[in-house]
Amino acid sequence: MPIFKVFKDGSEEQIIQDSPQFSFDLNSGTKFSSVSRVIYYHKQHAKPTLIIENGSKFIMPGHTKVHPATTMQDIVHEDPALRKTKINSRTSKSSKNPNKKYKTSRFVLSTGKLDYTCNCPGTWMAKDGQCKHIKAIKLEFKD
Repeated sequence: MPIFKVFKDGSEEQIIQDSPQFSFDLNSGTKFSSVSRVIYYHKQHAKPTLIIENGSKFIMPGHTKVHPATTMQDIVHEDPALRKTKINSRTSKSSKNPNKKYKTSRFVLSTGKLDYTCNCPGTWMAKDGQCKHIKAIKLEFKD
């Protein structure tokens, strides 16, 4: 069940609803300042799990205390190994249509491994996923 943080008339409260969409009574007479969904971002290598310890609920690993009604749907798992840092990028024109431009980028992952992307159709056509633009940037930097 989704948890919503509601600021109404200067006070904050948390509301739990069955629906993922927040709903309220327009005839209640209160003025809402804002409504936001409570989401927990889990940035660990291992997938998250929920445990109850001494009457409180926690996300493990990391031992992050959460609202008692939190479910796995309220947790977004972000594996830190997937974070990329762009170090180089090139723009090149299409050989068939000079009005089209393709962007090729060179990234370093947080694990230290190099990764490449290109938005040309050759990337998904090539068996190894490397278009001529990616091969050219690899040659340029001798990777």
